[in-house]
Amino acid sequence: MTEPLGEFEAVLRDRTPVGLLAGAGQFPIAFAEKARSVGVPVVCVGVADMADPVLKSLCTEFHWLKRLSLGYLIRTFKRGGVTRWTMAGKYHKKILFRPWMWFRLLPDWRFTKTWMNRRRRDNRDDSLLLALIAEFEKDGMTCVSALDLCPELLVTHGVLTKRKP
Repeated sequence: MTEPLGEFEAVLRDRTPVGLLAGAGQFPIAFAEKARSVGVPVVCVGVADMADPVLKSLCTEFHWLKRLSLGYLIRTFKRGGVTRWTMAGKYHKKILFRPWMWFRLLPDWRFTKTWMNRRRRDNRDDSLLLALIAEFEKDGMTCVSALDLCPELLVTHGVLTKRKP
């Protein structure tokens, strides 16, 4: 009996580009390196002041997200032929809640409309990310787990230190 194909196994088969919304840390770099090693093109949009510039050399396409422009992000992925996208890295959402920060970040109309019209009880990570995923789904792009392509980055079962508990 064969195992069902995962999201990225289908991408590996037809070599469609994968969108990467990159934040801070090493995980976006590990994802881009793995995708490059298996031949999957990556269209990356790195969050300015968070994403590592090393991603420019690892991805097929690389763009900076310098303001809160959800429309720019979706258009960039569409132009790159992306139908599946993922997020990797740390996103510092605290910058959204500083006084007057909205004026500096200059959100576009689509981001503002999404922020104001979404149904929410709170501003927790899950609520914010689910609203973002819903906006991408309106344009026919599916959010998938980056760990489907990089399962070796998951913590393995068992004792992780020299000393057992």
